[in-house]
Amino acid sequence: MQRLINNIIAINVLVDVLLIFVKDLGIVKAALMLLLTLHLLIKHRGNHYHYNSVFIFSGYVLIIALISSDLVSSLINSIKILIPIVAVLIGFHYFDTKDKVKNLAKSMNIAMLILVINFLVCNTLGIGEASRYEKADEEVVFLMGQLTDNWNMFTYSILTVPIILVAQPKKKKYYTYFLAIFNTMLIVISIKRIAILGLLLGTAINASYRISMKKMVGIALIMASIAAITYPLYSTALNSRFEARADRFEEGSLEKESRYLETFFVWEQVESFEPYSRSFFGMEAFNSARNYADGRFGDRQLHIDYNNIVNTTGLVGLLLYLLIFVQLWRKFKQYTAGLGELDDFSITMKSTFISFFFIQFITSIAGQMYNISFRLILFIFLGSILGYFYQMSQNQQHESTHS
Repeated sequence: MQRLINNIIAINVLVDVLLIFVKDLGIVKAALMLLLTLHLLIKHRGNHYHYNSVFIFSGYVLIIALISSDLVSSLINSIKILIPIVAVLIGFHYFDTKDKVKNLAKSMNIAMLILVINFLVCNTLGIGEASRYEKADEEVVFLMGQLTDNWNMFTYSILTVPIILVAQPKKKKYYTYFLAIFNTMLIVISIKRIAILGLLLGTAINASYRISMKKMVGIALIMASIAAITYPLYSTALNSRFEARADRFEEGSLEKESRYLETFFVWEQVESFEPYSRSFFGMEAFNSARNYADGRFGDRQLHIDYNNIVNTTGLVGLLLYLLIFVQLWRKFKQYTAGLGELDDFSITMKSTFISFFFIQFITSIAGQMYNISFRLILFIFLGSILGYFYQMSQNQQHESTHS
């Protein structure tokens, strides 16, 4: 069980990669994650008060799912979304010390390696399909197999690198640097705005707590130099995708995007309070297809997380979801208060929590709540860092009591 939990992120990423060959693996993964979650809920019963808002939101969503018009779709979608959120308890209880975080760091290295191998194999063997930003008959097609639109997985994997580096021996750091740089290049080539923005802002937030501005500028120059030197390796793919997405960067392009348009329809419905039950409770539990804008978007699910939550679980659901982050932040401030001077490892844990906490709000603009793996990274690390500082605060209280 411990080995399974230690590698839970890498296993989920591997399954995502293999889905292109065996679609049913997704069902198996969700079932195993659900069973593991239930096991851990029972095992750690009585110790969930650190993050009990997670279970309040989960219970509410499941109740709404049971009364939805499409029970099966609502339950399946809800479980996909709730499993990663509840996984905060995995981080809190299983990765709450420096030695345990080392195991999590190893798993993230494996996950990034899987992403690199997936890219190399898919493009060598022609596995997968050209994205909607490319034509299948182009000379260079950027293939990612099953991960064509899972770029947040890359972003959050790279944002864990500071912890990986501080948790492992020096001789392994170059290996992590290679994986991080390679995956960063893939994100750049993807031209996915939210994934790139999340990576840039997340890295900047993290770095601002750990290094001086002078050093940040130096690192930025080094990264820019590496990008310039390696540009010939990815220039064709980058230029091709940029040309295909050029219209997305033109003035007024945002107003034409479906995620922009969906927002007005969703909030117009919510603010109408017709009926009140729809505005307050949503009544559909993450089954948004054809349940907004009078069905004019067809089977398209809502893309922005906040729109999805409020449309399908109402204002109450949105409030309960946001309260999860309110509680996590308050507990984080409580457990880090009065700890005194922190070592490099603790400073990195703290800066990574702050980075993850704020960047996830930006990521939610792009959506992908149904992607289990990248949200596992998010919530397991939030839980791990919270558990780490809780243990530190408990140890400090114990020492002061017996001194």
